[in-house]
Parts: sequence; C-alpha cells; structure tokens
Amino acid sequence: MRAAPQFDRAMAGRLDKLYASQQMVAQRTSLRGILAAQPGEMGADIGAGLGHLSCEIAGEVAPHGTVVAIDSTPDMVAATRRRVGYIGWHPSVRQPAHARRP
Repeated sequence: MRAAPQFDRAMAGRLDKLYASQQMVAQRTSLRGILAAQPGEMGADIGAGLGHLSCEIAGEVAPHGTVVAIDSTPDMVAATRRRVGYIGWHPSVRQPAHARRP
C-alpha cells in the first residue's frame, strides 16, 4: 500500500508550480465560470490547499462578499495565508480544530 502524500511545506512549493500551469489555470477559470460568483456572495473552499481558487473567487465576490478557505493541513493553511497577504484579498483561512496537532 502506498503512503499518503504529506502536504507539507516542500509539497506546497511543488503544488504552487503545478497550480500555476496553463492547464490548472484553465481548470480554475472554467470552474469559476460555472460558479459565476457575484459581488456580495458567500462561499467556502473545502480542501483549499494553497488557496488559488479561494483567492480568485474572493476577488469576484469583493468588496462585500466572503470566502472561507478551509484545509486540514497546517502548511497549506499557512501557504493560503501568505497568498492572501500577497494579493490583498481577505478570504478567511481556517484549519478545523480536529485536524490541529497538539
């Protein structure tokens, strides 16, 4: 049985490069077209990973909308928080209490 991937800081760096690829950008663009988020709406991104989609949708629901980005991995939550700081959108980034390490 294969071990599950570890979504740590090293994986975050690899995923960031993958998520910047034309194919992944096109997938997110397509999904955002289907969602058709409007200013003032609220949404949640469960399993937000690095927050690419969360931040893009936050821009679409701004200035009065809300996006909550949720991920169970501390390094993914940290990466999303960094991304939010870089671009200036303000999705709420959370790690569920049951997923937090003691």
